[in-house]
Amino acid sequence: MSVRTEARIANDDSRAQAWPLVRPRRKRSRLRELSVIVYATILLLFLANPHAVSERLTDLPQGRATEAAGLVAEAVEGVSKFLGMQEAYDAARAAFLEEVMPKRDGRR
Repeated sequence: MSVRTEARIANDDSRAQAWPLVRPRRKRSRLRELSVIVYATILLLFLANPHAVSERLTDLPQGRATEAAGLVAEAVEGVSKFLGMQEAYDAARAAFLEEVMPKRDGRR
């Protein structure tokens, strides 16, 4: 082995011993990346518009699961109001609807 190879191996060993909790990186998975994006989007929409979930839960048959989900939705609604996300969502929705929907008087 060359001196550089031996030095690199020694350096790698010292890092592994110094940081035993660090795991080697895994190969990135497209499915994992896609699922993170999808779930983050769902979470963002839930934070921005939590009353839609509350309204949907009232349409479902009542039971323990829907009751627990309703409590979570109420808690998230409180956090959303505290963070001001509902106002931002409403403003973005109004701007989108104004741009996409035609005016009633025929002008655009």
